Parts: sequence; structure tokens; C-alpha cells
Amino acid sequence: MFSNLFLTLVLLLLLFTFQTPLVESAETVTYNGPDTAVYENTDTASFDYGYIYCQPTFSGLKSPLSSYAVITVQVWIQHSYSSDLGLELEAPNGDWLYLTKGRGYSYSNIFYGTLFTDSAAYSVANYPYSGSGVVSPLRPEAALSNFRAHNPNGKWTFYLLDYYPGYAGYVSRVLITIQGKICSVCK
Repeated sequence: MFSNLFLTLVLLLLLFTFQTPLVESAETVTYNGPDTAVYENTDTASFDYGYIYCQPTFSGLKSPLSSYAVITVQVWIQHSYSSDLGLELEAPNGDWLYLTKGRGYSYSNIFYGTLFTDSAAYSVANYPYSGSGVVSPLRPEAALSNFRAHNPNGKWTFYLLDYYPGYAGYVSRVLITIQGKICSVCK
């Protein structure tokens, strides 16, 4: 009896620990015509081991994304051990990619203001990290251009994963920008 109660309590604790959404009261999606939208979440959430997420819903954007589309993600995450972290972005159709996974060594606050963009000179995977502090911009682990030709409308999910306990952190802002058609001669 005691062991079943104990296992049930542990399971409930794990469910609440690992599936914590960012509070959605301070998030907005701003549209600049049918080709561009910016999602901003300015809620502050603390975390230590497990994951938190936010799920912006985009609608009214032209579909599919053109071959010139640009998607960027900018994050403000304070954490004393950056390589504990993983950041993922999932499109409405279920395709996803890592922005970063286990990068930044034991340095702190590497991702406090980092812009993930395919046009950055350095990849998060090969940047020569040499100390604590913000590194920006960075190319993500997988190209955000992989989302081109997808329908951008629907629920996207941004995940912040903390793989190891003992080093708490917090996220204070997430920006996701979708620029659909950025070529002046494109149709």
C-alpha cells in the first residue's frame, strides 16, 4: 500500500515538474501584413530540471512559406551552466528542430539575448566559447529554413529543456519571428 502511494506521488510530482508552460498572460502575436508575424512572450519563469514551453498560434499568414522566408528565434535565458540546456522549436505540422542542445560548456548566461538565425557567422555547435556572457547571433543546430514550404499557420511550440538538476535558471523573454516573403521581386 505504502509503495503504491509513494509511486503515485512521485508520478504526480514528475508530471507537474516536467510539463510547466510559461504563463501566457504576457504574450502577443503582432502581424505586419500577410507575410510577417512576431510572437513575443515576456513572462518570467524559473526552471531547474525538466522543461517549460510556450505555444504561440499564428494565423492569417500566406501559406506555404516561400523559399525566401526567414524564421528567427531570440531568447533571454539566464542559467549558470549553459550546456545543461536544450532549446527546440516545433512547427504546427509536428516537424521540429534543435536550436541548441548541450552547448556553451560550463559558462553562464550564454543565451541571455541570443538571436538564432540561419544567417549568423557561427553555429551554436562550433562557436569557440571562452567565457560567460551572451553570444549572439548564432546559427541553430539545424537550419530554421527547414520550415520553408510549410504552412506557418497554427500552433508552434518552443521548448526550453534543462537536462540536469542543481542549477536553476530563468527565462524572461522569447521572440519568434516569421517573415514569409522578403524578396521584392518574388510573387
